[in-house]
Amino acid sequence: MKTCLTELVIAGLYYTEEMPRSKLFYYLFLLDYVAQAKLGEPLTGLQWKKYHYAIYPDNRHDVQNVLDELINDVKIIAQEGQKYKLINKDEAAKIVNNLKKDVLTVIEKVAKIVKEKSDRELLELIQQLEGVRDIPCMTPIPLYRAKLPKELE
Repeated sequence: MKTCLTELVIAGLYYTEEMPRSKLFYYLFLLDYVAQAKLGEPLTGLQWKKYHYAIYPDNRHDVQNVLDELINDVKIIAQEGQKYKLINKDEAAKIVNNLKKDVLTVIEKVAKIVKEKSDRELLELIQQLEGVRDIPCMTPIPLYRAKLPKELE
């Protein structure tokens, strides 16, 4: 059920309006985690690893390429300091409205949590998840073990 990374980034910014890069990575990870638990497979196609103070995909350059395209080529988002902001809500709405309903449900849930929590709170939430909390640093995260805590259901 892979969904285009560009669409996922746009949808996240559509619902949150802005995110720093760290929150964007947490959003994408939580999308994969929640989608794995609810839909049976992750959405992004990214491979995640746990680090001491963060969660990053092995292929971070894919995310950066998407951001560069959305900033420079199609001008749907802008970068202001460390934050990425949605600047073309109408164009973003067209993309979001074409997403599958079950995918959109996951995006809305995750975006709401990302918008409400600080970077630190999101990292603490992620570090307590099944399949994340009990693996060593620099290890790929086994998403197939995803089990949702109440706050992500």
